[in-house]
Amino acid sequence: MLLIALSIVGYQRYQEVQHENDQWKLFLNHFYYSVDQSISRMDTMIERNPEGERLVEWMHDLEVDLMQSQDVLKHTHMFLESDLLDPNFFESASAFLPILTEDGELDEEEIDAMTDLRNRWAEVRDWMYSEETGQENRELELEDMNAMIQEKLPLHGGYEFYRPLEND
Repeated sequence: MLLIALSIVGYQRYQEVQHENDQWKLFLNHFYYSVDQSISRMDTMIERNPEGERLVEWMHDLEVDLMQSQDVLKHTHMFLESDLLDPNFFESASAFLPILTEDGELDEEEIDAMTDLRNRWAEVRDWMYSEETGQENRELELEDMNAMIQEKLPLHGGYEFYRPLEND
């Protein structure tokens, strides 16, 4: 009887761990593709250098993309038991985007700022990339993601733009 009970408990634990692993892989996938979408949008903006209303629309779409990445990270705790860091990089980055559209065009300095943001994102995407899968590395672990957040997502000025996620 004890053996049967232990087998059942062991199997339930196995299912919990498997579910947690599946959720982690789903998180990695969603975050990777939100980063990739933002990079594509920035590439298009840098290449085409839109003006006027089109610039405002594209910048708004980019802000939505950045906040989507923020949301993926912020809501991770709803699906996973984790201590994933919460960078406010996205909030800070999206806050400066409207400044770029004030005069209805991107000057050289603003294109440089957009390129810097794009390159930061490319570093994140490249860091998460797996040659084997051709997309996100599904073997990344929580510690890897926190190290990446601390290394790749702070903004200039030496400020710490991350904090532990709070479980609601």
